Amino acid sequence: GGGGGGGERGREIREERVQGLITYITVWRPQTVLIVRGVRDRVVITFPHEVHSLKSSRFYIVLRGVGRDAEGAGGGRAAPGESQGLLFLRQDQAHIDLFVFFSVFFSCFFLFLSVCVLLWKVKQFLDFRREQRRHLQEMTKMASRPFAKLTVYLEPEEPQLVYLPPSAALPPLGSTGSTRTGGGKGGL
Repeated sequence: GGGGGGGERGREIREERVQGLITYITVWRPQTVLIVRGVRDRVVITFPHEVHSLKSSRFYIVLRGVGRDAEGAGGGRAAPGESQGLLFLRQDQAHIDLFVFFSVFFSCFFLFLSVCVLLWKVKQFLDFRREQRRHLQEMTKMASRPFAKLTVYLEPEEPQLVYLPPSAALPPLGSTGSTRTGGGKGGL
């Protein structure tokens, strides 16, 4: 792969030959055309972010298989004349920006906390309204109960049986019996 963009000027053609099981190649100059020959195992090509603008540059990769001869094909999975392999592209970013991380973390945390408080206040309001309705229903039920007048007669200290008809007048205060109604002293 090489750095993209620009014209033919300033391009360097670099040719490498693979040696061993793993070959590491670093492309330090922009606008480089890299040719790697004899790849059989693993090649790692690195484009350092200090030299290459990885966010805005385009990188082109051209793969050309030369196939295997009949003797070399016996150990591999490819048939004679075919090439086979895997290609991985990875952009490592070793450092994270701690300011951005903590800003986002605390923003999300406080947003979550404010949503929880808001939900708690809504629940509190709904509970208050439910309690108000329940209290109103209880008061309505109590107000709809039947009621009547009741006359309470308290006996004097000496027992005597006195029946008062509803239309009869009360005896005078100086008589032996007394009648009380309502919440006077000693009344029920």
